[in-house]
Amino acid sequence: MGIEVRGITDDERVRFIRSGSTPFGEHATDEQVEDEGTVLETDRSLVAVDGGHLVGTASAYSFELTVPGGSQVPAAGVTWVGVLPTHRRRGVLRSMMVFQLDDVAARGEPIAVLTASEASIYGRFGYGVGTRLAKVSIDTRGGLELRSEPAAGGRLRLVEPDEHVAVTAPVYDRVRRIRVGELSRPDPWWTMLQRDREKWRDDASARFCVVHEDDGGSVDGYCWYRIKSGDSGTGARGEVRIWDIAAATDDVEAALLSYLAGIDLTASITTWCRPVDDPWPYRLVDQRRYRVQLVHDHLYVRLLDVPAALCARTYESPGSITVAVDDPFRPAAGGLFRLEVSDEGKATCERVGEAGDGRADLRLGAAALGSLYLGDVTPSVLAAAARAVPASGASLRLADRMLPTTRKPLCLSEF
Repeated sequence: MGIEVRGITDDERVRFIRSGSTPFGEHATDEQVEDEGTVLETDRSLVAVDGGHLVGTASAYSFELTVPGGSQVPAAGVTWVGVLPTHRRRGVLRSMMVFQLDDVAARGEPIAVLTASEASIYGRFGYGVGTRLAKVSIDTRGGLELRSEPAAGGRLRLVEPDEHVAVTAPVYDRVRRIRVGELSRPDPWWTMLQRDREKWRDDASARFCVVHEDDGGSVDGYCWYRIKSGDSGTGARGEVRIWDIAAATDDVEAALLSYLAGIDLTASITTWCRPVDDPWPYRLVDQRRYRVQLVHDHLYVRLLDVPAALCARTYESPGSITVAVDDPFRPAAGGLFRLEVSDEGKATCERVGEAGDGRADLRLGAAALGSLYLGDVTPSVLAAAARAVPASGASLRLADRMLPTTRKPLCLSEF
């Protein structure tokens, strides 16, 4: 009897979570079952079954993705993808990906996104790196001198733990709508995050929350952080670990940075969630205090409806280009597309043929298009990496003017 891929029922939710933890080398605890069960969407979850045993899992969350120009586009947040070690290299993953993308397309979502536990897996299914993050350490010993004081006004205050979500969720929702690459956080996510589990702390403190209020008393920024204690032998040398941060303006974010740098008995700020074009180092008198430890891939993007996705975003320059998209995993999503952008940056896009038809201004694969979509990388960089083929230097320069964004996209959400 072959391996069957199917959806799950409500009474299979716990079994799904426990089975889905095994490929990641974990035994799901009761807390994890509760937390994951809070956000799991039954009707978007599927399993591979062999002789009554669950040997593979995959699911998706219903998100909105902020694209260039500020539109909120429905996006499937692919998650819980795993195959038991006993069933690797038997086509289980491919079968689940086919099943899942068929479902995403049927729901009318033009985009699927994911964060990958292994970076080499998803390119074959049409996913490309769409956003990156910088892991950063900032030396705050002796204070952190800024070139100028943040012009944010207002005041800072600490929030009690039982109010962390109630106070910050509206701020996050405001900020994620202007942060290209960011995702919505539906109510169940905030319910889960309010719990602040011990497992999430990595030997640091329970969560602290500082908020910034404007002169009228409205909260316009926040930071969730933890303190990791330490002692160098000459006094306390704690570490401030940023876990989540959102601010309506750069000055509000700088005010939060200044606060974090001044916390007593600490010597550094560390975070995995800074943008690759971070303005923070340029605010510092001593820029060497800001150290990038790692730049890593974060949100992977896959376009299922190319015209809908390309029309949803805006562009930096007007122009007309024809793009050939090779999509071997999902041929119906590929083709030859004409993108027309007006002086106002708005686009129309239509499919005008097959990927192999005619002379395209730019030829690329589905994964490369996913990388281009939010503006993190330029067409010329992909061309230099043999990931895109321009018809001419002029067409490549035009694509470079149209597609990138002024600021790099940023996604701080984990799922």
